[in-house]
Amino acid sequence: MLQRYFQIHADKVGKALLSSTANDAANINGKRTWDRLCAALVELGSPIDRAQFLNADSICHPKFIDFMNRSSGRPVDPAKADIFVEAGTRAVR
Repeated sequence: MLQRYFQIHADKVGKALLSSTANDAANINGKRTWDRLCAALVELGSPIDRAQFLNADSICHPKFIDFMNRSSGRPVDPAKADIFVEAGTRAVR
């Protein structure tokens, strides 16, 4: 998705990176970043087509079945890590 985004919006990203007026160091860093991004995009080539949704259920999908067969018997505890953190609430006025 990022590759597609940068392909579509390369001109805007380039202008933002190359138009830094802060100082010479910022201009040099912006140019280096732009050069690296361009080199990476050229190396990657054209982005793949957008993913197509399948009408089949996950139970009928061969890649899903293969994944489930390979993953059977593995512990699921690592996936149950505490990914949610309790946060305070703000009063909305």
